[in-house]
Amino acid sequence: MNRLASIQVLRGVAAVLVVVDHALAWSAPWAGYSDRIVATAEHVGLVGVWVFFVISGYIMVRTTDGEFGRPGARVRFLLKRIVRIVPLYWIATFVEIALRARTGRAPPLDEIAASLLFLPYVDPVPAASIRPVLGVGWTLIYEMFFYVMFALVMVWRRQRGLSILALIMLAIVAAGTLLKPLSDTSSPTTVATYISDPIILLFTLGVLVGRCSEAGVQAPWATTLALIKAGVALALAIAMFVAFVAPAQSPLAWRSAFWLLCVAAVAVCAFAGQDRETAWQRPLVWLGDASYSIYLFHFFWIIGFNKLWLALVGERAPLAFVILAVPGAIAVGCIVHVVLERPLTAWLGRRLSRRPASADERPVRGARVLQDPSVP
Repeated sequence: MNRLASIQVLRGVAAVLVVVDHALAWSAPWAGYSDRIVATAEHVGLVGVWVFFVISGYIMVRTTDGEFGRPGARVRFLLKRIVRIVPLYWIATFVEIALRARTGRAPPLDEIAASLLFLPYVDPVPAASIRPVLGVGWTLIYEMFFYVMFALVMVWRRQRGLSILALIMLAIVAAGTLLKPLSDTSSPTTVATYISDPIILLFTLGVLVGRCSEAGVQAPWATTLALIKAGVALALAIAMFVAFVAPAQSPLAWRSAFWLLCVAAVAVCAFAGQDRETAWQRPLVWLGDASYSIYLFHFFWIIGFNKLWLALVGERAPLAFVILAVPGAIAVGCIVHVVLERPLTAWLGRRLSRRPASADERPVRGARVLQDPSVP
């Protein structure tokens, strides 16, 4: 498995963690789960999201080699990110709007506009968490923020630009501590605390992993296996702590331990030695390819399947519900990937490659359009 393939496998695993979390969360009201089970499920999903963020920083470094300091680099970078993220997200958002409108709960226009523009929307309900129309889109607000920050520093040479990026992200988080202390791990409720949440440092750590990978840091396969075993053991230890000891809002120290685990998982994949991709690995790589569609559309299946389950089975067999809901949601995402995401992204990519270059881009007009998997 080459390095990109290993990252794809990790993306697939992260997407599955999010699906499992939401399947458990959606069935919780009638399943009678304990608060600790619900809290554990929430942390499982968050681990998937955190892995996505670290991978995003890693991929940004690996796919922009030679672009820093070149004319038009920022425009090309942002256009490729828009092609990769925006169309499918907008489609999923409009599906959500249509479903809400059917029940007379259509979101207000200002909320819709903020969601489509990847802007944090402050719910007028006091202490409500910030969420776009499509709930899972909260992560994409952070993604787009990171992409804008990344594009801004591409005007400099690579080393200087990435160093400035790290300083900017650290400064934003430091400023945010004046409004919300690091010890407060609850969800942000204002735009300022949302943007300055320490979660944005995961992108920076992903950039660091990418730079180390470029520098030739590599672990032999035996070492990688040992690291994987250590990571699994640490994951189990943290999961048991959350399940049996920690409250729903984990203390800062344990949240940091989760983050380090996510960074270690990406680093293991990034530093792993080259080996031949086997037959059993190919489906996992493909699952990673489809992870963005799975992430955006799995919730529609879970909600619909939950209604069907309650109508046919009732409030019984919650474990069976989860066992059936998870692969169903993954299958829906894979279908969307094949039928919609892949052809749409390819078509828009071709249109982008044929667009007339602006004056500052002509010296590098032949630059290759990188195909990178930096979002879920």
